[in-house]
Order: sequence, then C-alpha cells, then structure tokens
Amino acid sequence: MSAHAAEFSAPPADEPLRHGLASALNAAAEVHPQRTLLRDSGDRPAWCGRPSINWTYAAAAEIVGRLARGIAAWRLAPGSRIGLCFAGGAEASLAHLAVEAAGHLPCPLSPVWDEDALSCAVESAGLVAVLTEGRRGQRRPAEELTHTALRHFSLRFIAAFGPGLPDGVISLDAMALERGIIDPQRGLGLITFAGADPRRPVKRDAAGFDAAVAAHRERLASPERVLTLLPPHDLRGLVTGLGLALASGASLETLIPFDSASFRIALLRPVPTRLVVPAAFESALADITLPWTVRAIDIVHRAPARLPEPSVRDMAGPPASTCWFWTRMRSSPAPGAGGNYRAPTP
Repeated sequence: MSAHAAEFSAPPADEPLRHGLASALNAAAEVHPQRTLLRDSGDRPAWCGRPSINWTYAAAAEIVGRLARGIAAWRLAPGSRIGLCFAGGAEASLAHLAVEAAGHLPCPLSPVWDEDALSCAVESAGLVAVLTEGRRGQRRPAEELTHTALRHFSLRFIAAFGPGLPDGVISLDAMALERGIIDPQRGLGLITFAGADPRRPVKRDAAGFDAAVAAHRERLASPERVLTLLPPHDLRGLVTGLGLALASGASLETLIPFDSASFRIALLRPVPTRLVVPAAFESALADITLPWTVRAIDIVHRAPARLPEPSVRDMAGPPASTCWFWTRMRSSPAPGAGGNYRAPTP
C-alpha cells in the first residue's frame, strides 16, 4: 500500500479480528451497542423489493446469532463450505457473519455469474449450502440456485432473504425472527476465487485475512464510516469493507444499486468518512469536489497494477484531514506477489 499524504496518527497496535469477524462483532457490540454497523443506501425497494436496512452493532449481533443458530441446526460438518451469493448490502454482511459464527467457511460468489458459472463454483469449492437473496434487479438468484442444485447432489441447502421464495428455499427472514442465539465460533477463514474464476477456489486462513485488514488500516486513524462501492465477493471488497469496519468499530455503508444522486446524498452525511471505490471510478471522482467529511479515499486496483499519480481534486475542508490512499490488492494474494498482502507473523 502507498499513501500519498497522511496526517493521521496510526491506529493502536491491536488484533481486533484475531478470533474472526463474528467474534469481533460480539466484542464491539458490548462496547458500543447503539453505534450503527450496517446501513444501506440507494433505491433498495426498486432493486430487491425490500426496505433499506440500518442496524446497530447490538441488533446485528442478535440477528447474526439467530441466523447462526438456524444454520447450526442443519447439522453440517464443522468447517463446511457455504456459498454467499449477494450483490452487496447489509444482508450480505449478516450472512457472511452468520456462516462464520456457525463454525463454517463463507465462500462469496460473484453476483455477475450465470447459472453455469455458479454450478462450476459449487463443484470446485465443494459447497454444501448457499445463502442468497430472492430478487436482484431483473434476476432471481434463489430460483437460479434451485436449478443449480439439480446438478449437484452435495448442495443440500439453499436459503435466501426476501419474499416470494421458490419452494424448497429456506427463508432467512423467518430464521432471523426465531428466538435463541449461539455464541460465535472462532473464525476459520474463507474461500475466494482467484481472478474471479469459478474454477479456482482458494482457502484463506483467518490469520491471513486479519493481516490484510491490519495492513490496510495501519496508516490511517479509524473512520466513523466506511462508504464502499465494492461488492463483497472477493478479498478487495471484504478487506476494505466489512473487515475494516469491524476492526475499526466503524459503520459500513453500501450503495446498492449505484446511482449518482444517491451517491451525492450519501457523501453529504455529516460523519468522517473513508470512501472505497474501484479503480474505474478514479477519473469520475476527478470531476467532482468531495465534501470535507471524506477524510480518505481508497482507490482499489487488482494487482499487479501501475499506480497513477493522484488526479482526484482536493476535497474542501481542513488541510489536516486530507489523505489520498491507493490500494493494490490481489484476488489471490501471495507473499511477494505484489499488492498490499502481508504474511501473518508467526
């Protein structure tokens, strides 16, 4: 990682994710239960037929505990691989945390994959269950996955958020309303796909993920909000989004679907913000003046990449809050392969 200008003090040298994301959520919920953790922006009703979500740390921990209890009732072998097929948003984060809390390995799937690609990912990663959503724009992911399940006897459970789910799909909304929670298991890591290729699953251990998050946040003070435009289906989105928010005790706000009007409204919310955007957005950001609340920008590239000189217009506000931050991150980081991967310390 490289920072072109940083005037913040370094964060404390702690390991907030050493026991996993779900354990970090429970610990943070005890310290600041009423702080917002997950917030959705954008026109969600038009996108998925569901209202926007705004959950505090305490509420999110309660829901994750209930979902984890429901997943544990499936009697899967410990450390089973469970797919997550979401475009982003609060429900994607809740599903990821619940799978980990239940003692299994989350496996984020790309929201742009078609049924053949999903089938390939199910087989190559050895998925035994998939959590998803009922509606995504014009697509119906839960229904598509029921077709995928016909090809794979090992895919035993499909569960989804949203109304109007196909027969045989478990309702995560109903599961979240059931009473009773379980304490989170220690995080085992996750499964991602190298280069977004469904034929190339790679297991990431929890220590490596923790190290990636620590390397990402080491030069900047913790923000109050992380506003991200990256979907959480690979390391780039997870490290700069949910991982960073939980490690910093910050709020995670996602903009699904993206539209310029909602983006401007989200930017104007009066909280210190760390903005996370894909590299393709850099030229667009150069054409707008950002509010002073945006304290840092992560422009996320897929390594290897040649990082350009800063071209984004300086934000209006106190000079001490100015920080431009470029991040290179591989979908499948390896020691010495470039990007901001840092091998865990023995």
